[in-house]
Amino acid sequence: MKVRIANELPIVPLGSGNLMGKVLVSLEDNVGFSMYEFHAKPGDEVTLAAFHPNHNHIYYCTEGMWSC
Repeated sequence: MKVRIANELPIVPLGSGNLMGKVLVSLEDNVGFSMYEFHAKPGDEVTLAAFHPNHNHIYYCTEGMWSC
């Protein structure tokens, strides 16, 4: 089991575009998906997309409102 402490992870570019955040579960973990934490400011429009083919991607919103 790998344990990552989110507060200690660097903020990096996530895929294409200007989305920045932390990689919580990476493709190198070989679990078939990747998981990211990102922060958006009020008024930001963010497009979440899978940017690694043949892998599921998980993004989560911890605060605010979300619409599809």
